[in-house]
Amino acid sequence: MNKPTWLIASVFITAGAVGLVLRQRSIDRSRAEIVALQASSADLPRLRDEHRRLLKRADELARNGQAQKLILLRQRVEAFRHANPSGTAAVSVGEASKAHPEMRRAETWQNLGRATTRATLETSLWAAAQGDLATLAQTIRLEADARTEAETLLSTMPADIRAQYDSPEKFVALLLAAEAPLGSMQVVSENLLGSDRARLEVLMADTDSDPEARTVVFHQDASGWMLVVNVKLVTKVGRLIR
Repeated sequence: MNKPTWLIASVFITAGAVGLVLRQRSIDRSRAEIVALQASSADLPRLRDEHRRLLKRADELARNGQAQKLILLRQRVEAFRHANPSGTAAVSVGEASKAHPEMRRAETWQNLGRATTRATLETSLWAAAQGDLATLAQTIRLEADARTEAETLLSTMPADIRAQYDSPEKFVALLLAAEAPLGSMQVVSENLLGSDRARLEVLMADTDSDPEARTVVFHQDASGWMLVVNVKLVTKVGRLIR
């Protein structure tokens, strides 16, 4: 073989060898990727289980946080009852409430039953000030969508909390008691909306705030008059535990 022919052959042989090496490396990389994919596929069930576990744990933490807030609310409401064993709401009256002597101060509220709308309003405020959730629950009527919202909120609580509040009314009563203004109140006007429905325009003040105008709707059934609680109010007080 002459020299030019040998050189050309050497070049082709070298190029072929390099191509084989590169091809082998490519094959090796592909095999490694396939092995990695197979390993990842094998790990998918474990990763899914871990994901579910983390989601469950996050949900438990959220529930525990909500339950703790609810317990604190209950303690705050119960404090009124323990502080006033005589049944008279002895709350401090701020300067804002004193500036409106025509308003009924909290220490004069009584349990008047539910024979009239005014009696039901005073009874509900008295119950909130006393931490008497059983009586307060009897004064409220949940509209259908409000009941659904309350049941949804209650379902997020641990089992022991759900056992304590075995009806949406009792659960909402706690939230309302924690939000009720406990300074003074005055009924401004009353309007009948039908044979079994009425509306009161009321001024309410907390112990250290100016009076606020509120509209309270009532429904009457065989047991008496009850405050109508709509979904907007349930959503509002529900933020206390969210």
